[in-house]
Amino acid sequence: MSDAKNFYDLDELREEVFQNKISKAHIYNLCKRGDIPTLRVGRRLLIPSWYVEKLLHGTEEGGEFTTTAARLRSV
Repeated sequence: MSDAKNFYDLDELREEVFQNKISKAHIYNLCKRGDIPTLRVGRRLLIPSWYVEKLLHGTEEGGEFTTTAARLRSV
């Protein structure tokens, strides 16, 4: 089996991408607003790992995602 992670919860996203610089409530609001894609499982919000990887590593310089990722990290 693969050890690759498919989804991150809000706490993991907060730690790995935002280094605990913004509140969990603010991340929840970003998800609710549609800035961060999510999958709801019961009461939990899960963020796809492909999105977390893109936030961490970005895409080609000047791409739309790079701009969005930089904006989210600067929140």
